[in-house]
Amino acid sequence: MLLTFNPFEFNSPDAPILWELYSWQHIIPLIMCLGITFSLYAFPKGYAYLSKTNYFLYSLVGVQILFMIYLRVMQAINLKAYQEAGINWTGILPFDFCALTQIFSIVTVFWKNNKFFSLTIFFPIFASWLSIFIPEGQVQTNPITSIRFWEFFVAHFLSFYIYFYSYLYGKRQFDRKWIKLSAFSLLIYALLMYIVNTSFGTSFIYMGKEITPGPVDFRPWLGTDFGSFVNTMFTIFVMGLGGMTLSYWLLRGLKPFYQDNGQTKLHDSWVYVLINKIKAKKDNVSAVKNSKKVKE
Repeated sequence: MLLTFNPFEFNSPDAPILWELYSWQHIIPLIMCLGITFSLYAFPKGYAYLSKTNYFLYSLVGVQILFMIYLRVMQAINLKAYQEAGINWTGILPFDFCALTQIFSIVTVFWKNNKFFSLTIFFPIFASWLSIFIPEGQVQTNPITSIRFWEFFVAHFLSFYIYFYSYLYGKRQFDRKWIKLSAFSLLIYALLMYIVNTSFGTSFIYMGKEITPGPVDFRPWLGTDFGSFVNTMFTIFVMGLGGMTLSYWLLRGLKPFYQDNGQTKLHDSWVYVLINKIKAKKDNVSAVKNSKKVKE
């Protein structure tokens, strides 16, 4: 691939794809996202120091807001190219699921409400990493040297990172009772976007007549309208439930769960249990060695 060094390069959605999934252009931001996530456990003292004030979180939110403004401005400037690609002006509104999680990540920093935090924490964990591992085709039309390329990966990662940093170091607690309501809210949002898409010709969260969301297309059997509706529900059930289940076990493994508004601790996380077992084993080995030295 011949790299161009125009940081403001912003190609239209129907432009030729410049890089493939899991090519080196994709692997670089993917490794960076995984590495920064690992750093939350590798440098607990440093993050604990940062968590004493909100300046670090505010700086992350500032970057998130700047990228959101950048994307919408560039989409407006290139609106004609988007229209030629079959995307009308309503299609660039921030109603897609990833934009929603970005907005939630900003809100949760300023609104210290554990109920809202518990209700929305599944969304960035699932949606952000799905987009990072399987980015949409539009970003693949932009080179790694462009702001648009990095806006996509950084903005999606920040949605997750802000939540997870707050969860680990910001004294935020997840209450398990909100899981069902979180799943229900996702279903309601999908239904709303289905109505919007079929009414205005958009494709927010890829729910609409012209999109086949999920592994099965029910339209040949049920007709275009009702088949699209069933497609939507099936996809939300399979992908939404699957994503929330994975997110639940990830959270369960990385930090203890609470209930009763954070008053009752349900269990220790398996990561910390494993770490404590390793430490205990090392202490036992050291104790045995010391006892042998004493006997000698």
